[in-house]
Amino acid sequence: MQQHMVRSADRQPTTKELQQALPEELRWNRVTWQPSAEPLATLKGIFDDQPDRRHEHVVKLSQLVANQAAPPANRPPSSDRESYTSLHLTNLEQQGIYTHGVRAQRRYDITHGQDIRRLLHIHPTPINPQTDTYSTNTFQISIRQVESRHNGIDHLHEVACINKPDGTTPFTLPVDRLRSLYAAYTHSQAADAAAHESMSAGSFAADLYQLLTRYKEGALCHSSTTGSITSKSECATPNAVFETLRITIKATSERCSSPLNFHETMQAYHSPFDSDKLFASSGDGTGCRWTGSSIAVPDSTPTAVHKFVRHSIESAKATPLPTLTMLIIPASSETRNPGYLKLLRANTTYCRPLMRIPASKFRFEAPPIFMLSTSQHFKPFGDVLLVEIGNQAGFEQFSTHRTTEVCEEFVVNMTVALNQILPESAQATTAVLRQSCRRAELLLDSASTTQQRTRAAAKVRKLPGDGSLQVAHGSNNPSPLPESYTMAPLPLKYNWRHLAYTDGSFLSKDNMPQAGTQGDSQQSQLPGAAATEGEEDTTVTHDKKVPRIGAAVYIPALQTGTPTGEQEVACLPSNDSYPYDDTINRAELAATYKAITMRCTHIATDSLAAMYQIHRMVTRPQDICLGFHRHAALLR
Repeated sequence: MQQHMVRSADRQPTTKELQQALPEELRWNRVTWQPSAEPLATLKGIFDDQPDRRHEHVVKLSQLVANQAAPPANRPPSSDRESYTSLHLTNLEQQGIYTHGVRAQRRYDITHGQDIRRLLHIHPTPINPQTDTYSTNTFQISIRQVESRHNGIDHLHEVACINKPDGTTPFTLPVDRLRSLYAAYTHSQAADAAAHESMSAGSFAADLYQLLTRYKEGALCHSSTTGSITSKSECATPNAVFETLRITIKATSERCSSPLNFHETMQAYHSPFDSDKLFASSGDGTGCRWTGSSIAVPDSTPTAVHKFVRHSIESAKATPLPTLTMLIIPASSETRNPGYLKLLRANTTYCRPLMRIPASKFRFEAPPIFMLSTSQHFKPFGDVLLVEIGNQAGFEQFSTHRTTEVCEEFVVNMTVALNQILPESAQATTAVLRQSCRRAELLLDSASTTQQRTRAAAKVRKLPGDGSLQVAHGSNNPSPLPESYTMAPLPLKYNWRHLAYTDGSFLSKDNMPQAGTQGDSQQSQLPGAAATEGEEDTTVTHDKKVPRIGAAVYIPALQTGTPTGEQEVACLPSNDSYPYDDTINRAELAATYKAITMRCTHIATDSLAAMYQIHRMVTRPQDICLGFHRHAALLR
């Protein structure tokens, strides 16, 4: 009996027992708070002259009455053993408002009773006024004419817009590429319907959106040597140069490509993702043993180049069938990157450098940027090396040096192809290309000092041949696009001419005149700049700085006779603020403030920080005014 009494004394009392031990007036009761709706009779005589606002308040009161009768959602289960400190409920949850994941409802604001503050609507997500449509709850593809203006001239670009279910347009494509992708998609679907259905997301539009998401810059790519998709990896060889190489070596496969930049004249192409098989991809290029004639343009990173050079050499060693691969790689020197250069020197029997083209005589093709239908050419960072890697049978059947006539014809055709993409000031000649051939031969001049390898790696010998993996993409016989893509597009959600576009600029210290140095008369007249004694208006003092920020507003709706036909306004913040607040944040806020003073009601800006600060000034002014914000005066 005594032991039983001791155990009872050690036991912790429950919450219910503690409440029963208290007097009735001191007992704690758990209360669930709910909003109480006022009767509709309270609106009598209010908003009689504004029927729209009266209808809005009637709907709100009706919703409150309906919500009051319904039990609150996600109510946490009660427990007899929970103590006062273990409830873990927020202020709203203690009132019966369970808004998990809705931060906007949990944030304190002072807009209640101040309707003018609620007139501000901020959309922090990016929009594109020229292509965004209303929500359709499904992926949509539409071909529309996108208008742009350059130097006072209007231009129309026909692009294919991929709209998400909410109507936004994260990606656009040239119409020709859309036709190629649709032809490859329908071809792979007809070739293997079961495998196509297992990988498909349900529709061509949804699969195309996932494809563009996979190849978005920065997306993860485990088969890539860099681990992610980069802008360099999506660059392609210009079509004129590529066709010259294809016709000369009779190439049929593209070893390093993607559905977004493969050439339609090739029978098959390889890409890094397995999901690309929906668009007739043959899988990873290094996942099979290469045979026949092919072209590979790997990423310019040393690791990626070494990977494809090594695989092409091992494939040539592992098969007696005619095999030749034309690689377009950076012409690296031994001091910069000895990796794949040593690999070429160690296998001179299988490697034949063809040309070392100077960077000024070559161009790569970047994918079209958003809302444009044409690609852009850019100069490589260094010389470009064309090298043939193959076995003896491949050189005899496919090489550009198989006969003297083929070699001479190749040099002439290559000169014509390069001049199609080069500016007039950098035109190439046959003499330059012949000199490029001699420069390429010098890369392997130290081959005698390197041990030669003649046996293929066992790993490559075990790989399947590419004959069973290659899939023709069917772009030579394209299927017509569905009528829903070419018919009248969906109506736009915004009118881009009714918006005011703002932007700010900021000059870094490297571009600013240094204190005590000579400056021109224009710099000395800028606000905040002053002249020192003895040198009138020619130098900048140490105690004052030249203003480094500026702001501009672009309003298409206002026709003012300017060279571009639109209202373009440049503004500067007050001179007194320059020595202290010359930041890009102030420049963006000044541009937005200028648009507001010009009575613009719909303003588009690229500064997310400016939008958040304006929203905080409207809903939580105490954070700006009492927090000693450096731009508080401008935000007011």
